Amino acid sequence: MLPLRKNLTSVIFILILAIFILISLFYLGRTIKENVSLNSLKNKKLEFINHFCKQEPFPPSEALLEYYQDKKEKISEHYKSFHTLFITSWNKMPHSTLEPLKFKEKLFKLQSKILKEAEDGGLTIKEGALYLGFDRYETEIPSSNDISDLIVELQAVEELASLMVQSQILSLERMKILEPQDKALPLKELGRSIPVDKSLSKEKQAFVRIFPIQVSLEANFENFINFLNLCAKSDFIFVLSDMHIYQSEPEKKTVKADILLNLVVFL
Repeated sequence: MLPLRKNLTSVIFILILAIFILISLFYLGRTIKENVSLNSLKNKKLEFINHFCKQEPFPPSEALLEYYQDKKEKISEHYKSFHTLFITSWNKMPHSTLEPLKFKEKLFKLQSKILKEAEDGGLTIKEGALYLGFDRYETEIPSSNDISDLIVELQAVEELASLMVQSQILSLERMKILEPQDKALPLKELGRSIPVDKSLSKEKQAFVRIFPIQVSLEANFENFINFLNLCAKSDFIFVLSDMHIYQSEPEKKTVKADILLNLVVFL
């Protein structure tokens, strides 16, 4: 009986070993097949990529070229506006040593020039705006401390009159320049936020000076909108603070507008 048991044990062992070898060969064959398949797929994708790498760049369509050209022009325009905002002398307070009498002489000459250009450009300046907001200095002599502010206001009025002529505004009814105010931070309309050191005095915290200018005018509605658009594009920083529009006489088909423009100047 003993030899039979030994033979049976050997047969079982050989069967188990054969099954193990067969299973191993099965998985080895499957692994080799998967590797071959993956390598084949990888090679096909590499050929596909190389094919496109060797191709010439696809020419963009006319619509795409126009789109990028438009984007380029808009970016250039924004950069120009941003650059002008900080480098132009018109947006900074002048350090003037002009004497009061010399300023009055400059004021009269510039008023005459503006009135002449307005007449030639078809802009009627009514009696309420005849002195362009400088009514008091027709009889008074300005203080030396006010000369810098007055020069800024005079430059701004000249710019506004020029924009009115360009926009074909029919008439300037009234113009009044209010007392300038210093602000610790820019106006909210400027969309900026500048931190302030609370340890500094109020005078040292001031960041900009605001020059409010009240203007009443009459124009065709389209020309009035064009005037506001030109104000927004001006090298001066004009911020529209308030506006009231109402219809003029029905037969004229025009509108009258009372607006408050804040001129912003960096200190």
